[in-house]
Amino acid sequence: MRPRRRNDINREAIIKRILVWGATLFILAVAQCSFFTGLTFIPAVPNIVLGAVAAISVFDTQRTAAVCGIAGGFLCDALGGSGISLSPIALFLVAIVCSELSKKLIPSFLTWSALLIPASLVGAVFTLINISVSFGRPAFGYLLKSVLLPELLMTVLFSLPLFFIVKLCARLVDAKSKFKI
Repeated sequence: MRPRRRNDINREAIIKRILVWGATLFILAVAQCSFFTGLTFIPAVPNIVLGAVAAISVFDTQRTAAVCGIAGGFLCDALGGSGISLSPIALFLVAIVCSELSKKLIPSFLTWSALLIPASLVGAVFTLINISVSFGRPAFGYLLKSVLLPELLMTVLFSLPLFFIVKLCARLVDAKSKFKI
């Protein structure tokens, strides 16, 4: 039996990463676009894929997070996006912003929770652009009160458990984390 070469090991690691992060993002995108849209007791649909991309940007490399952001954005748009397709761009920017911010913060669950706010703000800007392009210029005060703030709050709230889910997945793929996995 021949010894395993370095390229074989790297290829296996990349395939494992694609399978684990891809399955995670797919499950979350399906939940976001089907389950959470049917819940009438919450005021807005939480963007849990955005939360997952923010967590991936903390637990893995910036390149991996950027690829996951683009893939997650395409999944969200394919499964139930509305208006113009800006989700890949928004989630790519979330990955970059969170990855850069996490380099400067003390690693903990609380700092990751704090990263959800700028990530959700980036998502809110793209929601505002999507609504403006699709429906014209509604009153900003009404839009802030009825769409942007509820979406921001629900995204942060429902994304908090993703820290532990993504941490488990990061262990599976031997991610190069800034946090102790």
